[in-house]
Amino acid sequence: MTRAEFVHHFLMAVRVIHGPDLHIKTQELHTAFWHALEQTPALHDLRDACELDFDPLYGISAGLDQGMADARRDLLLETVLSPTAPRYRIRFDGAEARTHLHTLPRPLQVAFYELAGRFFLAVAADRMARLSICRPPEVRWPSSR
Repeated sequence: MTRAEFVHHFLMAVRVIHGPDLHIKTQELHTAFWHALEQTPALHDLRDACELDFDPLYGISAGLDQGMADARRDLLLETVLSPTAPRYRIRFDGAEARTHLHTLPRPLQVAFYELAGRFFLAVAADRMARLSICRPPEVRWPSSR
């Protein structure tokens, strides 16, 4: 399996689970993808074979970036820039994406669905962590003794 095929399968699983639109910043996408991939042991050998990596300094995966560029070139993915956050639109119908994934061996199907599910958990965890960091500190009044 090539890097582009790996990313295509990931996007198909995302499409089936979530829908066509992803409202997510690029760095958030890369970080959540990498955390999800680290937690999906069934795909570790394939990850290494496809040369998917993560640079913690810049917070991006060059392999995912290249796979996303290939998906755009193959018209599987469209990037819609907006003032608030970029939006990615997966241009496959849900039934088409499901059919595409069902061409894979059953263990790989399960692994890609698991990867997509863990991806959304990682996105939610990251957003919750940022909210707790940004919350103003609790005001404590001096005790009146």
